[in-house]
Parts: sequence; structure tokens; C-alpha cells
Amino acid sequence: MSERPDFDFEICVNEYGVYCVPDIMRKREVCRIVLKGKVNEPRTLNFIRSIVGQGDVVSGGAFIGDFLPPISKAMGADQTLYSFEPNPMSFQAATETIRLSDLRNVRLFPVAVGQHNTTVPLVVTSEEGRALGGISKIIDAPIEGRTVDTKVMTIDDLVDDKRHVSLIHLDVETFEWEALLGARETIRRCRPFLILEAGPEEARAKYAQNLTEVFPEIGYQLVGFMERNAFFRSGSANLV
Repeated sequence: MSERPDFDFEICVNEYGVYCVPDIMRKREVCRIVLKGKVNEPRTLNFIRSIVGQGDVVSGGAFIGDFLPPISKAMGADQTLYSFEPNPMSFQAATETIRLSDLRNVRLFPVAVGQHNTTVPLVVTSEEGRALGGISKIIDAPIEGRTVDTKVMTIDDLVDDKRHVSLIHLDVETFEWEALLGARETIRRCRPFLILEAGPEEARAKYAQNLTEVFPEIGYQLVGFMERNAFFRSGSANLV
């Protein structure tokens, strides 16, 4: 486990675990929820917790790690929860959340996920100098004082190709599809349940179309939507 965070933060607790919230991120929606002792996207988490017994899980971006304790503690000791967070401050906060909540089955990587392994500029600071946290974005060219060089890896390279992945959950600031294209081998091998951040109806329809075109043999179906997340199940899946 890495060193303790090098920024001011508050420790808070909810029914699932103990969390590290950087002071500079206190006004972010997720941080406000966790600081009140509540759970972000509780219905989505309840669903995830109901199906994690069937294999390893990929869930990210981690942000401060708010999803990690609920998912990790519903999994067996022999299962692995893979997560990732490219923003350096958020990565430190999520790492501290893992330590505080004593999560032994989480593997957290300081990377973004995408279609190819590369290095890209990630905006981590607003024009006003405010830390962006969970809304950090990959852009085409660096901006002095506002971006950091960030490693991008494919999910196929992050996960163990000898293990079964039952679920991929992605909330990566509109880069969900690029992340899925970097998980093609894992998806074809494991046919995992997919949960993708997709607020607008047209985004959900586009995901459904893309999944049909790229993975026709799997038969992914849009089976639900809640809390800004779209739920896709393979035609052969047998999940609750």
C-alpha cells in the first residue's frame, strides 16, 4: 500500500466502510453524499452486490473509492475487484479508503482505461485552479499547469486472463466505449454483465447498437436503467 495522502482530508463512515474525502473535493456530489454518512447510487450498488458472487469485477473510475467497500465486502476472499483512477489526488484518496476499510481483494491502478495502451494529458485542475477530481478529462494536448501525463491501459491488460470476470462497471467521463473496446478479449471470453454510465436515452441506444455490432455473438441486451446507469446482459447470461 502506498504512503498516506499528502493533502488535507476528512475521514467519514457509512454502512459499508470508511472513506477518505480530500478537503478540496468536499463540494463534489459524491463527496457530499459520503460526508453525510450516506451511499452514492445505492440501488446500483445493491444490484452489483447481488451478482458479484459469480466472478471477478472491474469497477471504475474509482474517484475517492466510494464504490470499493460495498463491492469488495460482497465478494469472496478468492475474488478480485479491479479498479483504476488516473487523477493523482483521487487515486491517493481511493488508496486511503482501501486502507481505512481494510479491503484485501482490491487491485487499484493509477491509470485511465482505453482502447490502446498509451500516454495522454489529463486535465486535473480547472481554469480557476480548483481540483477537478472525478470530472477530470482526457484531452488532445497538454495545458501548462492544468494537465498531468497519464498512462492509459486496456482492461484486457489490467485483468488476469486466466480468471472469470462476471461484471464490468464503468463511469469514466464519456470514455466508456473506448474502455470497452480495450476489453474485447475479456468480454468475448467471459461475457460479463455491463453497467455503463449513460444518462441520455440516446447514449443508451448508442451503446446497445455498438455492442450488437462489435459483439454480435454475445447478444447483449439493454435490460434496465437507474441512477444514470444502463444495464446490459448477454443473451446467455443467467443472473438475478
